[in-house]
Amino acid sequence: MSEPNISGESMIPDRSLEEMACRLCRRYSDPAARETERIADKTLQDLLSLVIHSYFQRLESREENGPLAPIRPDSNVTATEVVVLVTELLKAVDVEVFELGMWQALGKR
Repeated sequence: MSEPNISGESMIPDRSLEEMACRLCRRYSDPAARETERIADKTLQDLLSLVIHSYFQRLESREENGPLAPIRPDSNVTATEVVVLVTELLKAVDVEVFELGMWQALGKR
């Protein structure tokens, strides 16, 4: 039996995670779709957590291939959106900007 996906539709059991992620990206790339079909707060939090874990793991395994940019250069993500997200992420894990600066000064990722 298949489980419901983010939009409540039934997922095909053999659909890959890659296909589902691409479908989600295509569906919500339109600002109008993001306004009319909101993702539930808990689901959005779960997705963001998954992306953070996946990105970190990818960085850890790519040391010989160089860093992986977190967003594509042709992304339409604004600096304001990034700063707001980063600020909220730092608050969520109780890290001050000063501590982040110290971390970066030590040459950590």
